Amino acid sequence: MRSSFPLLFISCLSCLLLIISCKPLESSNSQTSTHPEIAEEAKDHFSQSFIRIQSTIKAPLAHAPWQLPKPQNQYGMGVVLENGYILTSASMVANTSYIEISSSDDLIKEQAVVVACDYDSNLALLQSQLGTDSQLKSTGISLSQPITKDDTAQIWQLESQGETLTTTATFQKALMISTIGEVGSTLGYQFKASLQRSSNSFCLPVIKDEKLLGIMVSYRADEQRCTSVSLESIQRFIHTFENNGNYGLPLLGLNFKNTLSPTYRDWLKLPHDEQGIIVTKIIPNSPIEQAGIQKYDVITHIEEYDIDSKGYFNHPNYPKIFWTALIEQAYPKQATLKMKGYRKGEPIEFDVPLNQELKKHQKLIRNYFDEDPLYFVYGGFIFQELSLPYLSTVYGGKWLQNVPYSYFNLVNNELLSDLDPESKRVVILSRVIPSPITRGYTGVEGSIITHINGEKINDIHDLKSQLSLAPTAQSLGLHTLKLDREHQINKIVIDIEGAQKVNQTLQQRGLPLFNF
Repeated sequence: MRSSFPLLFISCLSCLLLIISCKPLESSNSQTSTHPEIAEEAKDHFSQSFIRIQSTIKAPLAHAPWQLPKPQNQYGMGVVLENGYILTSASMVANTSYIEISSSDDLIKEQAVVVACDYDSNLALLQSQLGTDSQLKSTGISLSQPITKDDTAQIWQLESQGETLTTTATFQKALMISTIGEVGSTLGYQFKASLQRSSNSFCLPVIKDEKLLGIMVSYRADEQRCTSVSLESIQRFIHTFENNGNYGLPLLGLNFKNTLSPTYRDWLKLPHDEQGIIVTKIIPNSPIEQAGIQKYDVITHIEEYDIDSKGYFNHPNYPKIFWTALIEQAYPKQATLKMKGYRKGEPIEFDVPLNQELKKHQKLIRNYFDEDPLYFVYGGFIFQELSLPYLSTVYGGKWLQNVPYSYFNLVNNELLSDLDPESKRVVILSRVIPSPITRGYTGVEGSIITHINGEKINDIHDLKSQLSLAPTAQSLGLHTLKLDREHQINKIVIDIEGAQKVNQTLQQRGLPLFNF
């Protein structure tokens, strides 16, 4: 069991990092457009298919994983599908220590377990821990047909006393939305609606023609704007679950820009009647490179869809959507994504493989869902693996604008070959506790650790192994840590015997030296 470290040795932020993409509903001065007559007619059919969900969240502290996070409760809804599982958002189950589900009238309560979870799509499936003995019986709701522009749907809410409220929502457009923790994007819907504040306000079902269209995950009362996960994302998630596939979407491994500049178009020899996007960077060993696409190639068509100069295409059901939606439309049913374009004015065609191999080479941790950040303490130096939650916590909401250049370069180029392909993670010195061993090393917090005693450090497990070695005659009783810094202090020398004494003191004061 972890315990808080005394303030004598370390000061830490008191805020709890919540990696939750779903936002609670805000109050609105606009009159809520509820339809009790619709709710009354459909209540008998739907009441048993709407499930209340209460989650106890214990999100880890990315900047201080040795501290015990304060648990918090959040409330939302789920929908029983025809397969018997309860569909909800992934943010309702991320970092949960306990999930309780209950009937719409709140009379039956049971513990739930997570059956499947896709953080890229912000979707999850639950079932009662009692299995077939569950008292929460339902025939389930089937999935809707795609919605079209200016069509309407109903967003359903449950009041604390069991009353069902529906609000008419006008569909505005389909778009790519950020998912939980902003670790990816998925196809979503945007509606215009004025919702009433309710006790279950995080995740709400979107119903069209008495069938499930989407799961609402955010709401802005000032703009009366609702955002939901799309029907297509739900269908892909369920297909992946039923076929035991890999959740999430593949990375193609390219950067691109638009073709709006006439000068650039002339230099690329792009025909005047063509648009498309320009490939400006290719990640080594990525699907794009494997397909044979080169830098400055222009991609004009993907899966027979015309890509315009800004990267959008005309979807059969919706207005213009960004081209990355075609990855979600094809994966995992297709093994490749067909692309056409031009290279120096000559037509080209490629089949880009769709797989998730490139994700395995990401050196920065995207999230800490259902796991704690790893740390290791040695002589008062605290080491961690660099992660996006750590950066967002330490450097604030606009962290990408505030991080040091070394971090900025890593975030934007972590998959490039010149960043040591053998390295699995980036290990940093996250904090320095005042001690006899750390005296004189102020200002080195945030440094990247590349070598210890001449040995390359590929992850925090390597660092722990090196610092746990007994001193050798050649080491003179010292550990030498090389930092990725071109100025000021670029290495740390630690007295092994002194560090061991500091470790004993820290343990006596209640600080675990590591959590793995």
